[in-house]
Amino acid sequence: MQVHQLVPGLSVGDAVTNHALEIQQILRELGHESNIYSVSKHVSPHMKSACLDYKEHASKSSKENIALYHFSTGSELTPYFQSLPDKKMMVYHNITPARFFQGLSEEKAKSVEEGRTQLNQLATSSEISLGVSEYNRSELEEAGYKNTGVLPLVIDPPSWDGSINDSLLKQYRDGKTNILFVGRIAPNKKFEDLIRTFYYYQKTVNPNSRLLLVGSHIGMEKYYAFLKALVNELDLKDVVFSGHVSDEDVRTYYQCGDLFLCLSEHEGFCLPLLEAIHVGLPVMAYDACAIGETLGGRGVLIKEKNFLEIAELAGKIMADSALTEQIVAGQKERLNAFTREKVGERLKHYLETLTS
Repeated sequence: MQVHQLVPGLSVGDAVTNHALEIQQILRELGHESNIYSVSKHVSPHMKSACLDYKEHASKSSKENIALYHFSTGSELTPYFQSLPDKKMMVYHNITPARFFQGLSEEKAKSVEEGRTQLNQLATSSEISLGVSEYNRSELEEAGYKNTGVLPLVIDPPSWDGSINDSLLKQYRDGKTNILFVGRIAPNKKFEDLIRTFYYYQKTVNPNSRLLLVGSHIGMEKYYAFLKALVNELDLKDVVFSGHVSDEDVRTYYQCGDLFLCLSEHEGFCLPLLEAIHVGLPVMAYDACAIGETLGGRGVLIKEKNFLEIAELAGKIMADSALTEQIVAGQKERLNAFTREKVGERLKHYLETLTS
């Protein structure tokens, strides 16, 4: 039996891409022939060798095989997946609601609305439908999906331990306290709330501080301009927007951080939380969507967005080394839930269910 994956696009550092690559390795270790197929125009140059154009999948399509579709956006892959004779499995990575983009990017709002429409259309297409979190699985159930489950992202810490940028490390490891967030600049991630919290932190708790915002703003230029204007309006110093950076630089920014702060209001999983845990940063995160589930009771969950109180709590954590060590030690255990072995066991179970 062959198990081939369909992915709308592939790019370096993308969570969906990495999940597909990890699943491919698991499938091959289980003895299945497994390729990744995608829409060529949505595959970054560095990922071209990792996949084939989805139109080549037809030669592998068979009712004896399995097609596994990673759904995270509206795509021409959706009607193709629906038409296949293969046994069908879907992995849902969530789609940000359009309301976050309205007034900031009508193109993006339209795109995610189309994605939500396709999500509803797929409800009867696959025999097994899996969310990467229980939050995502519940969305599938609400949309009318039957036979749902959870297949979380694989955490592979060795892949996060590559080289770092020594000059960047020296630049930001300069004695200032660094509050860090990593994620593409998008309105659902509430960068404005991070900036407002940092305002209180720098003005009332620790003036010798910096906010590191690591992520690309491509496609979100209007929102990015709003954030820059907010920084100017608050007369804030030391707010750093990294823009798009290499994997090496992302690893370096994590090494520069003193605390990871996430105030996002929509996440289907939020992998950076676990990356922060891996490098030993205390994590504070707003309890929205899948955030609490991903942390699994570790870190510090924020229940209410009182920016002054969040800033003061962040200050207390970073000023108390014993408290920081306690938080970090508890967080480390959470990574054990996402090993390749554990995710592989789940995937094997779902494959056996599909073929029994």
